[in-house]
Amino acid sequence: MSIMGILFGLGLAYASKIFKVDINPNIERILHALPGSNCGACGMPGCASLAEAIVNKKAKITACAPGGQEVYNRIAEILGVTVELKVKMIARVRCNGGKKVMDKYEYNGEKTCAAVTLLSSGNKQCRFG
Repeated sequence: MSIMGILFGLGLAYASKIFKVDINPNIERILHALPGSNCGACGMPGCASLAEAIVNKKAKITACAPGGQEVYNRIAEILGVTVELKVKMIARVRCNGGKKVMDKYEYNGEKTCAAVTLLSSGNKQCRFG
């Protein structure tokens, strides 16, 4: 049994040398610069895929939205390129229940927002109104 274990171990060691895949060191460095949340916000299945795509120039340096400007700067430093300052985008709902939003029903109860919201999540068609 011991001899078989030694032979199999030597066989695996030899196979690992033959089938070794060299990885671009920049992929590893970029992967460590990314947040590592594997959120998919960049459109890739994970941070490793994004790092590989950035090195192969299939994705922009600014593709990782959760990382922010600090991560973009680190990746640019690794690749030796410059990166422009990216303006952070914030989503805003602008209807606010004004004249643009139709009523679901006419409310005749207590005149507070809390009371209207308790009844069927408010009286506006837009749930943000």
